[in-house]
Amino acid sequence: MYITDRDSTILEILAFKVRLLSFQQISKTFWNLTKSGTSNAQKRLKKLVSSNLLNHYLMNTRPLIPIKEPIFSWNVDDPEPDFESIALKTQSRWTLPPQITPVYTISKKASNLLGGIGGKLEYPLHITHDLHVSSVYLHLLLNDKDTADCWIGEVHLPKKGFKFKAPDAMINYKNDRGNIFIEFCEKYNAQRIRDFHNDCVVNKIGYQLW
Repeated sequence: MYITDRDSTILEILAFKVRLLSFQQISKTFWNLTKSGTSNAQKRLKKLVSSNLLNHYLMNTRPLIPIKEPIFSWNVDDPEPDFESIALKTQSRWTLPPQITPVYTISKKASNLLGGIGGKLEYPLHITHDLHVSSVYLHLLLNDKDTADCWIGEVHLPKKGFKFKAPDAMINYKNDRGNIFIEFCEKYNAQRIRDFHNDCVVNKIGYQLW
C-alpha cells in the first residue's frame, strides 16, 4: 500500500503524540467537513485499517467539547490558584450524554515500523479523557506548531525523574523557556487540582490546565 504524507502524519501522531484519535478529529484536521471530505476520510481510514496500520473501535464516549485555550496556566513564581474556581470551570462543561464514537489507534505493525508505541486499545474507561488530550494536541498543531513539535505524550515521558504520576503531556521547549506540563481536566474536583498543583510546586515546573 502506498503511504501518503497525510497517512504518515496521522500514523506519527498516534505513534508519538497521543493514544488515539476520533474520526471527527481526523477528518476535521486532515480533510474537511464537507460531504466529499468526510467520504474521502472514511475511505482512506478504512484502507489504513484493512492494511493493518490502524485499529478501529466504536466506543461510548462523551461528545468532544471545544478546545480553544487553557482554562488556567501557572508558572513557578505565580501565587497559589483558586482551586474551587478552576474545578467549577472543569465540571460545568459536561452537558451532553455519551454517544457511540469511532476511534482509531495505531496498530502494533505500524508502531514497530515507526519506532513508536501502539497496539491494542488501552484504558477504555479513559477514552473521553484521552480524546480531549488529543484535541489539545491538534489545537496546538493547527495554531502553534512550534509548541506542538515540542509535545511529549504521557507514554513517552521518562518513568523516573518526577515525584508523582506523569501528566498528560509535557512541552519540552528547545530553548531557554524550560518545560511545562499539560493536563486535561475532565471533571476534576478542587482536591485533585490542588494535588496536581502541589506536585508541580515540588518539581518546580509550570503547567497548563485545559
